[in-house]
Amino acid sequence: MKCPSCGIPLSSIEEKCPACEADLTTFKKSRRKKLIISLSSLAILIVILLTTLLIIKSITKYDGKYSYVPDKDVQFYLDELNYTLEDLNINYYIVIKSNTFEFTTTKDGNPETVTGEFSIEGEDVTLKGDDITYKGKYDKDTKTITIIAGDSSMTFKKSESKKSK
Repeated sequence: MKCPSCGIPLSSIEEKCPACEADLTTFKKSRRKKLIISLSSLAILIVILLTTLLIIKSITKYDGKYSYVPDKDVQFYLDELNYTLEDLNINYYIVIKSNTFEFTTTKDGNPETVTGEFSIEGEDVTLKGDDITYKGKYDKDTKTITIIAGDSSMTFKKSESKKSK
């Protein structure tokens, strides 16, 4: 520590500067106050940063591609014949990115995509496009989204992403 008035080196126990007789107790209190303010500011900054990271993580934890899981019991009857979605060459998937979604239906290799806002509250999911709103449930254990429409439902399972090591 140095004297704030004359700059000579001091021990931390002195209350007055031996050279210029400056009162060091005021200086020590001022220095301690600045340190407390600096540490408090740093703590607030860390809390804000951690909160922001948690918010970002909670928003993006649903991100990814969810592929339709066909229900083997679902049958379609066209022209008195029995079909499944696989027989009809129809595929569905949903891509979630932050608070947006893309719902794609592909038939015979031709995709049609609806886009809009994705929101989740608890386990309740909403996919809201320009002309349509899908409601459903998210199962955190199986990482699935089940879209419910009247008496029907469609379940989409999240594809596991490969993380590089």
